[in-house]
Amino acid sequence: RFELPQALEPGATYSFSISKDLKDINGVDFGTDRLFTFTTAASSDQARIGDLLIPCDTLSFDVNYGKTLGLATKTLVVEKSRNYEGAASNRLAYAFNATDEDEHVFLQPRDMSHLFTSRDAIALELYGDLSENEVQLEFSVEGDVHLLPLTVLDYAGWRYQYLELTALPEGVEFQFTGIRISRSEAVLSPSGEICIDAVRRINNVTNGGEELEASEGTQYLFRDNQILVRKADRTYTLTGNCVE
Repeated sequence: RFELPQALEPGATYSFSISKDLKDINGVDFGTDRLFTFTTAASSDQARIGDLLIPCDTLSFDVNYGKTLGLATKTLVVEKSRNYEGAASNRLAYAFNATDEDEHVFLQPRDMSHLFTSRDAIALELYGDLSENEVQLEFSVEGDVHLLPLTVLDYAGWRYQYLELTALPEGVEFQFTGIRISRSEAVLSPSGEICIDAVRRINNVTNGGEELEASEGTQYLFRDNQILVRKADRTYTLTGNCVE
């Protein structure tokens, strides 16, 4: 964890490096030097944190077994020791049968009243498990269902995930109806453990919404003419442990 020595300039690209000798709490080092690059937004009105819809301090998701295939076991709990924002996250530990080609588990939010359009974006913090399983987000209205790819879980630790919803039909409001994790053919894909935190909606991104690309463990945003660091910079070793 570190503090910025001074405010960052708008519309500028910055880099920082981490030595391969840096170790996590278990004494595991990085193995190689790492270089991270990010770009700040161009002006104070070009990036917004968005509305916090699902804070995940309580159990905010349930497994929808009607939309789940090939799930052998699961544990879905509130996780207070692995949270990114607020008091807790929602942690899903899962195992597939690994017998069918299209095995997946579907997490449905308990509150599905939140509406999105093709002009919006959705963002969330997602803790990866190196399983290489695919994560999709489902949006639906009156039987019109759209599964949009969000990410592949080829990383360990927290990562900011951001998706503009331009693939949705224009002029229609859709409910956010769930998160689908699909098994891949990777070695670690039959089982895994993910955490979800801080699901947000960013309105009207086509009119100057969020323009920042998420780097590993960090995101820089502007608000009220001040450069805001969303969260203290975090990075992770190959074991998934956070380096403080």
